[in-house]
Amino acid sequence: MNKFYLITIFIFLLVLPKGEAISFGSILKKDLAIIKADESAKFEILFWNVEDKPYEVKLEVEEYPENWFVIIQPKEFTLSSSLGEEYINLPYLEKPVKAFLVNVFVKPSNSMPGKYQVVIRAKAGIPQEGIAFFQERKFNLLVEIKSEEKFENTSSIKAEPSFSIGKIAERINFEARELKNVVNSIGEIVVKSNSIFYILAIIAILIISFIIYKYA
Repeated sequence: MNKFYLITIFIFLLVLPKGEAISFGSILKKDLAIIKADESAKFEILFWNVEDKPYEVKLEVEEYPENWFVIIQPKEFTLSSSLGEEYINLPYLEKPVKAFLVNVFVKPSNSMPGKYQVVIRAKAGIPQEGIAFFQERKFNLLVEIKSEEKFENTSSIKAEPSFSIGKIAERINFEARELKNVVNSIGEIVVKSNSIFYILAIIAILIISFIIYKYA
């Protein structure tokens, strides 16, 4: 009986279709987008294939808040090693490989300020008769909605340093003008003092000359 089971398993393994391993590379450029309630968020996902054989990739939205709009461009494509306009460096390869860009646009609808999650699922594989093997990836996108008041506070905080610098420059100019006025005032006092000294000296010389002339 045991031999019968072993023979059956062996025959099953022989007739079982072989699954082909694929090189399914992917990376999410950023997983957080901070927006206002009336704005849209954009996420970028890169896919690459370092093998010679291409395979099919399909993306779908697995989870998103109610009444939100999520658009994936494109949702289906054939990924080959020559597809893509961007490049990515991999630690196990000497040369950079081409990467294909997929854009995900998220538009909230009637949502309060807070953090919300959108989940995108990507499935890659080679369709074939019988049993087909696929690989899956999940990407968690986080959208944070901020109120108008928080955005205004952030803007005012960023603008404060330039305002302070302008005030300091204005104060420096004022102090410089005051110092110049003080210097000019001192100069006028010195000039006036010198004039009085010369007048008194001339009067003294005249008095001495008169005395000498009188008693000579």
